[in-house]
Amino acid sequence: MTGTLTIELLSDACFSMPATINVAMDTEACTDELGLPRIPGKTLHGLLRDTWLSASPALDPDQSLGYAILGKPKAHDGAGLLRIGDALMPPEVRTRVEWALKRSANPMSPDAVREAFFDGRVMTKIDRETGAPETDTLRSVRVVPRGTKLYAPLTALGNIDRAFLDTLLSLTRHAGLHRNRGMGHIRMSATWDVPQDSEQVEPQDIGQGDLLHYRLTLTAPCVLHADSLDPNSCSTLRHIPGSTIRGAVAAALERMGDSIGMDSLIASGQAEFLNAYPEVRGARSIPTPCTFQQDKRADLDDADELPESNPGDAVGSLFLGSALEEAQRQPLRAEYVVAGAGEFTAARPRTVQSVHQTRDRATGISKGDESTVYVYEALAPGESFRGCIRAPRETHAVLRAILEEAPLTLGKSARSGYGGAPKIAVINPAFPDDELDRPSPPEFQPGQRFAVWLLSAAVVRDPLTGQHDPWVIGELIAARLDGKADLVASCVRGSTAKGYRRQWRAEVPSVQCAAAGSVLVFRATAHIDAADVAAAQAHPVGERTADGYGRIAFWPLEPVGDGRLHMRRSAEPSVSAEPSGRPSREALAVQRYIYEAMAKRCLTELATLLARTATQLVSSSLAQRLKSPLRAPNWEATYEDWFHGERKLRPRAMDAVQRCRLAGRTLDKFILQVCAPKWSPPSGPEDGLEWARLKLDGRLVPEEDADRIWSEVIHDLRGYFLERLLGQLARRAKRSPSAATGVI
Repeated sequence: MTGTLTIELLSDACFSMPATINVAMDTEACTDELGLPRIPGKTLHGLLRDTWLSASPALDPDQSLGYAILGKPKAHDGAGLLRIGDALMPPEVRTRVEWALKRSANPMSPDAVREAFFDGRVMTKIDRETGAPETDTLRSVRVVPRGTKLYAPLTALGNIDRAFLDTLLSLTRHAGLHRNRGMGHIRMSATWDVPQDSEQVEPQDIGQGDLLHYRLTLTAPCVLHADSLDPNSCSTLRHIPGSTIRGAVAAALERMGDSIGMDSLIASGQAEFLNAYPEVRGARSIPTPCTFQQDKRADLDDADELPESNPGDAVGSLFLGSALEEAQRQPLRAEYVVAGAGEFTAARPRTVQSVHQTRDRATGISKGDESTVYVYEALAPGESFRGCIRAPRETHAVLRAILEEAPLTLGKSARSGYGGAPKIAVINPAFPDDELDRPSPPEFQPGQRFAVWLLSAAVVRDPLTGQHDPWVIGELIAARLDGKADLVASCVRGSTAKGYRRQWRAEVPSVQCAAAGSVLVFRATAHIDAADVAAAQAHPVGERTADGYGRIAFWPLEPVGDGRLHMRRSAEPSVSAEPSGRPSREALAVQRYIYEAMAKRCLTELATLLARTATQLVSSSLAQRLKSPLRAPNWEATYEDWFHGERKLRPRAMDAVQRCRLAGRTLDKFILQVCAPKWSPPSGPEDGLEWARLKLDGRLVPEEDADRIWSEVIHDLRGYFLERLLGQLARRAKRSPSAATGVI
């Protein structure tokens, strides 16, 4: 069951992040990758938990309802059915902002996004005895203005008490920094999607073999814990291990109460869950062979920096011969590659980093120990992965239903914003019976050399000693070929196979293994037909095969051209076309916010420029009096009456206004010109502002709507412009009284 959590800000709020992106701000608000406001799912989960703990004596004395929805601390049982994602702007707004930031013509500046969606607040600490500000207490905070609405995805893994959840949401009224000082007043509500009755559609054919192929697309950041040297940070793997998919499927079967499926798919070990690797151009990538090396002196330090226009950048391979004999070599940094005809394409999934703080639940302030701030590195939302499950054909229907319909959660902190409900679709590749989507397994003639490529780590034991020894894998593969090939070279990289049993809260004992990407070179001593190769590839090597370990692939060694392999970097995600369709009300409102922020900044610059070039200034007191009509709604008529009507200014004041000149006009004529309904700011080399380009830079919606909103914004900001202009004239007159004429 899925739904949406709506958070409406009734006052300015700051959901801070420890890092700052602007030295002018002491505290930054949390943002997403586009610079838009964001409330982390961990924060929302913590707010609901604090509310529940405060109200549990009256609402939930035995705390059973809260544990069922929010889960128990440091527990991995079936409790905690609610998953809360990050609260973000509406999807259409995010799509339009992303298009505006990445378009080739007139891209929007990130500063424009920050100015439109955030405000600054300055505060200080007051001494209670003297009433004066204390020294070194002035600080600035970036806040999200009131009226902003953010939306977080909700996923319920089972039946939950919606009435109790609604009660917790209604009781949660304050959040963020300075929640006890007038900021962070919020209103939260949840809406749930209604299941729609759909017509039964015949499932597409997914092949006749044992492999079930699927595509997994992340909808939230996903943390798949990897080794990290910093105790306050958590790195992530760049692929999704088969054990993670297997555990998610097992959890879904447990929630469904399907003991038969648990026995046949999980406990029996008949189903093998292969690793899901990044998808590049519709193809499943595989770990880069450790024999792939590059010239250390070449400008190929990062696979993402390989020039797309020059696919001939050489990458040597040990098992292909002397490609880089005299060069200084270093391992290729691309973790995954997609094999092509004569070249390989590098694959590297995007990652994001989130900074979190541990806070004291009683006081709401951050703890002062060394573990207060911690960082999560996570796979970015939107990244796609291709995986396989090798299982008996009769179980494919059950697996397909679980993958495509049951909500699955992956990785760390799944209850609070990470790894929630990825989109999984079972697919039918061109050659579904092969893990690498090749038309047919290769075959080898006597004397021909070929390589065996480890597609995943392999946990193997020495047959003589019974100890884990990754370097005997060559002998095991040679024995599997029944003596039809001899091992002539190997490049095996050692690694450690780890694991974690969530139910027991204990790590699986670590063992040595042969790392993915290890390469072994064989020479055929007899004919090896495609059936033998297919049988060897179908059965993994070693232990823990149900978790995807021990996958191998046979590869013919046929040097291409000069004996070099050629690497091509994966293409950057293409900038999508301008979103089509009628913009929503939220998108139009966001367009107004952006235009208002851009116009205010430029109108302030224009007012400063005009005030600096004005001559025969009016006095400071007269300039301040000329600002007073702007407080009333019908200020245009007031100015008309002051300059030409019955309530005309006194002669001395009127004479001073008419002597003051700016932009080639007297001050009264300039003010009346701004009062005109169709007034537009001057543009040209003399003021340095190009309003037409400014309008294009900030456009999110179709041109017709953008032009209308721009005209409305300029019309509404005429008073703002006059207030800034007269304020600048007053300050200048106050600094140089001799240049001012006319007093009140």
